[in-house]
Formats: sequence, structure tokens, C-alpha cells
Amino acid sequence: MSGMKGRVPALDGLRGVAIALVVLTHAHLIPGGWVGVDMFFALSGYLITSLLLGEHDRTGSISLPAFYKRRALRLGPALLVALTGMVLLWATVGRGSVVLADALLVLLYLGNVGRAVFTNPMTPASWSWSLAIEEQFYLLWPLTLRRLLRSVTRQQLARSLVVLAVVVGLARLVLHAHGAVTYNLVRGDDLM
Repeated sequence: MSGMKGRVPALDGLRGVAIALVVLTHAHLIPGGWVGVDMFFALSGYLITSLLLGEHDRTGSISLPAFYKRRALRLGPALLVALTGMVLLWATVGRGSVVLADALLVLLYLGNVGRAVFTNPMTPASWSWSLAIEEQFYLLWPLTLRRLLRSVTRQQLARSLVVLAVVVGLARLVLHAHGAVTYNLVRGDDLM
């Protein structure tokens, strides 16, 4: 596995399919929007891993400060606008203080934790659960990958990643086949 070079149109097509699955599920036209969410997570993992490996190939290391700065600049401005709008909208109906706690969870990328822990999982910021999971992955994966690249060969890393992907995929299928909702096992709420 080496760093990806440029844009891959086929991945854009897969993103489109994932978006369609999620939107159609939320519109109650088809079941199974979790497949679209899984596709997003898998694509994100692949793309981030490819970018990190490309940086490692070019420079011999992975700059964590540069990676986290790029993530903050990519998502931060849009997230701040969305949260500001959410707080202002809810303030107009007298619920601004309630939504401030939600906004803080979103800013800290803990929307999934808030949804799993609090008694009312449907809050104004409940949309942020998948963003939180993705950002938590972005927090941990570059650290893990950098450490792995220091201790194993590229071939060992590739084999380990394939085995990990197969194990996680099979576990996800087994859990789904038995009715478990894997994105929110704490509360058992079906998110899709």
C-alpha cells in the first residue's frame, strides 16, 4: 500500500452511492442506511491511510501537528457555522442554553458519546454522531500508523491491515446478522 496520487473518480462514485443510501434511508424509502455509513467510514480510512503513507514515503515520517492542522482547517469553519446557526435557531425558541451543551459535545467530537450516554439521544446535535466517530479515528489512527511504521516492514503492515479489515468486516456482519446495532451498542438505538 503506498500513498495515493491525485483524485480517484471511482471513490467519488462510491461516495455518491453512500450518500444516496443514507438519504434514501432517512427518507424512509429503503432500509439499511448503515451500509452507506460503513462505506463512508471505509473510504475515509482508506483515504487518510493513503495520505499518511504518501507523506511517510516522501518525508520518512508523519507530521502529526500538520495532519491535525489540516483536519481542523478542513472541518472547523463549516462546523462552527453550523453550530452557530443551530444555537441561534434554538435560542429563538427559548432553548439556547439546552443546545449549548450539545454544541460543546460536537466541538469536542463527542456527539456519539453524548448520544449513547444521555437519556434523550435525539437532540439538536444528534446528527454529529458519525462525525465524532470519524474524528476520533483521525485522532488515534495517525498516532498508531506512525508507531507501526517505526516497528514493522511495509509488507508486514499491509498484511496486518488486510487481516484487521477482514476481521472488523466479519465482526460487523456477524453483529448485524444477530440484530446488534454496532454504532450505538450502549443504548441499543437503531441509528439508521
